[in-house]
Amino acid sequence: MENKEQFSEKKIEKSFDLKLFMRLMRYAKPHALLLGICLILLVVVTLVEVANPFLIKVAIDDIINPTEKVYGVYDEHSDITTLSYEGRNYSSLSYRLIEPDDKIRVIRSEDKLYWVPYHYDLSKGYDIEVGTDTAYLSTENSIYKAHILTDEFQAALDEHAFYNLSQLALGFFLLLVVGFVFNYGQVILLNWTSQKIIFKMREDLFSHIMNLDLTYFEKNPVGRLVTRITNDLDNINEMYTSVLLTVLKDLMMVISIVVIMLLIDVKLTLVCLASFPLVVAATWLFRIKIREVQRKIKLQIAIINSKLSEYISGMNIIQIFGVEKKYYDDFEVSNHDYKDTLLSEIRIFGVFRPAMSFIYSIGLVMLLLYGSSKVLNQSIELGVLIAFTRYIKQFYQPIFDFSEKFNIMQSAMASAERLFVIQETRNPIENPIEPKRVKKIKGDIQFKNVWFSYNENEPVLKDVSFEIKAGETIAIVGHTGSGKTTITSLINRFYDIQKGDILIDGISIKDFDKEKLRSHIGMVLQDVYLFSSTISENIRMYNKDISKARIEEAARVVNAKLFIDKQHEGFEYKLKERGNEFSTGQRQLLSFARALAYNPEIMILDEATSNIDTETEELIQDAILKLANKRTTIVIAHRLSTIKNADKIIVLNKGEVKEIGNHDELISKGGLYYDLYRLQYSEADAEEII
Repeated sequence: MENKEQFSEKKIEKSFDLKLFMRLMRYAKPHALLLGICLILLVVVTLVEVANPFLIKVAIDDIINPTEKVYGVYDEHSDITTLSYEGRNYSSLSYRLIEPDDKIRVIRSEDKLYWVPYHYDLSKGYDIEVGTDTAYLSTENSIYKAHILTDEFQAALDEHAFYNLSQLALGFFLLLVVGFVFNYGQVILLNWTSQKIIFKMREDLFSHIMNLDLTYFEKNPVGRLVTRITNDLDNINEMYTSVLLTVLKDLMMVISIVVIMLLIDVKLTLVCLASFPLVVAATWLFRIKIREVQRKIKLQIAIINSKLSEYISGMNIIQIFGVEKKYYDDFEVSNHDYKDTLLSEIRIFGVFRPAMSFIYSIGLVMLLLYGSSKVLNQSIELGVLIAFTRYIKQFYQPIFDFSEKFNIMQSAMASAERLFVIQETRNPIENPIEPKRVKKIKGDIQFKNVWFSYNENEPVLKDVSFEIKAGETIAIVGHTGSGKTTITSLINRFYDIQKGDILIDGISIKDFDKEKLRSHIGMVLQDVYLFSSTISENIRMYNKDISKARIEEAARVVNAKLFIDKQHEGFEYKLKERGNEFSTGQRQLLSFARALAYNPEIMILDEATSNIDTETEELIQDAILKLANKRTTIVIAHRLSTIKNADKIIVLNKGEVKEIGNHDELISKGGLYYDLYRLQYSEADAEEII
C-alpha cells in the first residue's frame, strides 16, 4: 500500500545553510526598513534588560547599604544625586562617573555615622572605639581616626539617600515601561513583517505549483504539497519571528553582560564563566543527536499527511470493499513510527534542558561560594554579588533557549530546501518566446506521426496520425489503456510529445501560448470536479467576462437549469465538498454548462455518459448535441451506441490507429470496431443496433 519513493525526502546535512538562508533573505529584503526598526527596538530592549541588575547593584551598594558607603566630595560639581552641605557637595553615586576632589567612607555604628578618608585600608575588617568627639578604627596593623558626623549632617544624608532611592526606583520603573513598550512594538512589528514575507512566499509557491505540468502532480502526493504550503511555510514564519532577530538580541545580550561583568570584577566574571565549556560540549552533543531525529519527524509527518489525504478521499472505496481494518493498520504503523520518533525527540530535549539547568546551577554555586567570601572580607560589595547572580541567569538564558531556536532553525532550513526544490522544478512544457496570436480558431486538428510515452521506453501512442476538420464530431474508441484519454491531454498540451507534431488550424500547438490554447478547448470529464463555491462560480470558473445571463443560458441549453432552479438560492447555492449533494448526472450537467459557458471552438467529451441512469443519459445526449453544434467535437466513449452518429470514428489498439471511418463503414469492414461492438452487445442486439 505504501510507496516509499513517493514520500522520500532529501536529507538536510546542515542545520544552517548560508545559501538557503540568503535565498530566504531575498524575501525579507523589501522589508529591510521594518526589520531595521525591529532591530533597533530589540537593541533598546536588550539594554533595558542588561541595565536592570546594574541599577539594583547601585541601589544596594550606593544607597541602601546600612553599614558603609563611599561618597565623592566635590568643591564645584553638583548634580541631582549630590547633597550640598557647608559649601561642599557629597554624592554616593556620581563618584563612579565623575572624578571627585576627594573621597570619604561613611561608616554606621550604633545609629551613629562616622567618616574616614577613602584610602584607609579596611578590607580585613576593623573594630570601632567611640570617644566623646572622635572615634578610632582598629585593624590588624593600624589605628585610624574617624570623624563623627553631626546629627544634622546625618539627617541630611539619610534624607538624601531616600530621595536618591526614590529617584532610582522611578527611573527603574520608567525603564521597565520603556522596555515593555519597545518589546511590544518589536513583537507586533516583527510578526506583521513576517506575515507579509510569508504571504509573498505562499503566493509565489502556489503560483508556481499552478503552472507545473500534470506529471508533477502524478508523482507527488497531494498531502505532501499541502504540507509544503502550510507546515513548511509555518516553520519559516517561526524562524523569522523567533530566531532571525532574537539571535542578534541574544548575542548582544551575552556580549553586553560579559563586558559589564568584566568592568565590575574580572575574577568574579571568570568564576561565572568557568562552567561555560560544559555548556559548549552539551550543546554540540545535543545538536548531533537532535538533527537525525528531526529529519525523521519531517519525513513521517509528510507520510501521515499524504495517507490521510489519500485514505479520506478514497473512503467510499475503502468502505465498499470492507478493508477499513487493513487501511487502519497501515496508518497505525506510520502513526506508531511518528509517535516513537517524537518520543525520541522528547527524550533528547528532556536530557538537554535539565543538563543545562544543572550546569547553570554549578556556575551559580561557584559564584555564591567565591562571591560570598569576597563580600565577607569586603573585597567586593554585596550589590555586586547580587547583580552577578542576575547576570549569570541572563547570560545562560539565551543558551537555554538555544535548543528551541536550533529546532526552529533546523526545521526552517529543511522546509526552505523543500520549498525551493518545488520552486526550482521547471515545467518542461514551455511557452514559445514569440507565441502565435490567434483570437479565434476554426478547429482543424491534425496528428502527424505522433509518438508519446509517460515513462521512457514505454510508448503509449505509436506513430499516430489522423485529421479532424473544423465542425466535425469524431469519436475515439478502443480498449482500456489504448491511449484515448492521452490524445485529449496532448491536444491541451498537458504533456509534450516525443516525436511528430500536433497542429490546430495548421499551426503547431507548441507555437501557441498554453493558456491561450486551452481557452479555445472545452473539456467534460467522466470524473467531474466541482469546487466548494456557488453554482454560478463553478460554471463561470472565476472568468468575469462570463455574464450571469450567459451562465443561465448555458445551464438552460444543457438541461441543468431544471434542478438548479429547485435549489433555494438557485445559481447562488453554495456547493458542499465536490458537489456531493448532487447526483453524478447532475454534476455532469453542471460540467457541460461550464464548458458551454466558455464557448470554445473545440469540445472534448471524455466518457461523459459513463455511469449515468437512462433518464439522465437522455438529457446528457441532448446536451452533447447542443455542445457539438458548430464546433469541433471529440467524444471518447466505451458505450459505442452513443457515438453512432459521429462523423468519424478513430479506433485505437495498444497506442496505434487501427481503423478510421464512420459507424457504417467500420461495421461493414468487420474489423476491430465490429468486434468491439459485438463484445458490448449480444449478437441479436448488435444486429438490431447495426
